[in-house]
Amino acid sequence: MALLAAGYSLSDAQWELISKIIFDDATGDITTEGDVNCVDVTATGQIQVGASTIIKTDRIKMYTNTGTPGTPLGGDIWYQEGLSVGVLSFYDGKASLSKQVLDDSCIFAGDVTGTVGATVVAKIHGDIVDTDAPTIGDVFQWNGSEWHQQPISKVRAHLSTDFAVSPSTWDKVQFDTEDYDTLSEYDPSTNFRFTCNEAGYYKVDAAVKWEFSASGNQILIAIRRNGSIVAGCERYVRYGVYHSQQVNDMIYLTASQYLEIFVYTTANGSLIASEGSSHFTVHRVL
Repeated sequence: MALLAAGYSLSDAQWELISKIIFDDATGDITTEGDVNCVDVTATGQIQVGASTIIKTDRIKMYTNTGTPGTPLGGDIWYQEGLSVGVLSFYDGKASLSKQVLDDSCIFAGDVTGTVGATVVAKIHGDIVDTDAPTIGDVFQWNGSEWHQQPISKVRAHLSTDFAVSPSTWDKVQFDTEDYDTLSEYDPSTNFRFTCNEAGYYKVDAAVKWEFSASGNQILIAIRRNGSIVAGCERYVRYGVYHSQQVNDMIYLTASQYLEIFVYTTANGSLIASEGSSHFTVHRVL
């Protein structure tokens, strides 16, 4: 049970211990440290204040604010014992005690509701918090009407079969096998595109592995948003049969906008089916 000067709060950085009364539970002995007056401290571990008593728990401490010289005995002294909050008032040489107890009958209202020991955060700054239980990996966010938890948008797909690319034309890569899709935003069978459910910034990565029968080819890979190129990579292949190519960017999408991956070559070629070499990923970051 700590005694604090009225108008102050207790923190290790602000308060300095100047005296205390210590009760020994085993022996019933009472000892003191610092400048303490033990008048009316009973053998049962109580301090008598008029007709009322302050029941001890393990010790009673007297603090003073380190920024204010002297002890805080010129006015009220606040104390706390468990869930009880009270005040010792000093006037004309006499002391009186008042006490308020928080128990299971106390009901909270506002952003926090419920009773002591069973409180619930119902709102944040007056806005409703969804009561659905979260699952592992969920994020907590504002959707415009309430605070709620949901899985974050994450998609990865890859080629399961080799994909032929015609020369001198842009072909959409048909990543036909999903590795994961937390919000069902990717179509692996018809449009082969990612369509976002919510506006935000998305990290987009795509990689392909080319196979050619001859050298001297120009190869390109591009990310398209709603049909328009927003990022791309171009290479000129002089030698060799197999070549890897990547493109990535941070792209802002509004709800219902979609992303697709296109490739281009100046000669007949194909993309090699591989989960590690030919894949498409989209992760929301904000």
